[in-house]
Amino acid sequence: DRELINANCFRMIHGHTHRPHVHQWQIGDNNCERIVLGDWYEKGWYLKVNNDQFDLVSFDLPEIESN
Repeated sequence: DRELINANCFRMIHGHTHRPHVHQWQIGDNNCERIVLGDWYEKGWYLKVNNDQFDLVSFDLPEIESN
């Protein structure tokens, strides 16, 4: 939390934990969010941003033919 406050940042977006979720918590008077993108093993993930709305979206990956 201290690093976010020092950077005056209250929203962090990242991947690599393989557990997609939007975590929300309070630091003082500030609402904070940590948005975690999912892995790309079974499906793909992206973050849809519309004004101040953030939505995690998953989609099916196409099958890749091997030679």
